Amino acid sequence: MADEADSMNQDESVRMIPDESAGMATGDEPRDRSGPIAELNRLSGQPERKSWLDALNPIDNGTDPENARLRQANSRIVNNRGTHSAVMDGKFDHYGRCSVVHGVLEINNEGRDTRTTGLKDLSTIYNRIGLQYTDLRHADPRIAQRIESTLGTGETILNVGAGAGSYEPRGKKLTAVEPSVEMIKQRAPSDVTVIQGVAEDLPFADKSFDASMAVLTIHHWSDHRRGVAEMRRVTRGNIVFLTYDPSFNSFWLLDYFPEFVKLDEKNMPPITDFEKWLGAVDVEAVPIPRDCTDGFLAAYWQRPSAYLDERVRAAISSFWALGDISDRLKRLEMDLRNGAWEQRYRSLLDLDELDCGYRLVVAR
Repeated sequence: MADEADSMNQDESVRMIPDESAGMATGDEPRDRSGPIAELNRLSGQPERKSWLDALNPIDNGTDPENARLRQANSRIVNNRGTHSAVMDGKFDHYGRCSVVHGVLEINNEGRDTRTTGLKDLSTIYNRIGLQYTDLRHADPRIAQRIESTLGTGETILNVGAGAGSYEPRGKKLTAVEPSVEMIKQRAPSDVTVIQGVAEDLPFADKSFDASMAVLTIHHWSDHRRGVAEMRRVTRGNIVFLTYDPSFNSFWLLDYFPEFVKLDEKNMPPITDFEKWLGAVDVEAVPIPRDCTDGFLAAYWQRPSAYLDERVRAAISSFWALGDISDRLKRLEMDLRNGAWEQRYRSLLDLDELDCGYRLVVAR
């Protein structure tokens, strides 16, 4: 890609940001085909992948020269109205394979690097989390239906903090904003316009979208109020948040990891704040199915042994905020082995779904 980068850099208004994942090994490494990852793939109907590279590209194993050429040719970013955010040019080859982007461009009218602190911080976090993110984070269709039903009938949808695009409704004109290159890479082939950016500084004109959505992301924003105000500015109709109520403390996992309580109080905005920022809002509990296919924090409430799996924890951002939790993991493992967990939480085993504190907040 050196030739392409050199030609781009002839224009002083373009800056190349290296991709942190460049240079990783690409061999087909042995893969554990049991445990929570395999279970989530089975529940969501996803095929089992052979190596971590397949998470980035479901077909290309990194050794085909033709695919290498396609990746190089398709790894380009285009300007978006001269703003500071970069736009992923969604290129795929004739087999539907997604090109692997090796760099991200930051572009503005004056040729300056305009990345914000929030963009840098979120990129760092999710560039680490994102390496095997899509192995474990498949949109749960029941939760997806709840989200889609609240977006309204509009055609243009903005997804803020979009991750790999798990809950984006089909049949709509989607624009996604996401700070992490690694997360953007793992998007499935689609015609979605993807912009690297942050909620607090959305690069769109006022009232550009019929509706907007933010799914399990607001706790990562550096300025909740500003991010919500930006979504209101660019949205004509409904704004939908899937978030967590920090006042909720009835989830059994908190008995083993009490640090999550203070973490949520620090990072999660109180539900009442949404009304302060947006006016009247509708708030609905979103019970989590016992076989939830999206591996977020409470997804395994009826499958407690999953939390012992390092790969499961690696796809959950809350665990990255904790320090050494080895003693807590040992306690959970011991309670599962000796039956203490089952005895203490026996009432959960007969439930099909559970309120774990997740809330759908809708401003109309």
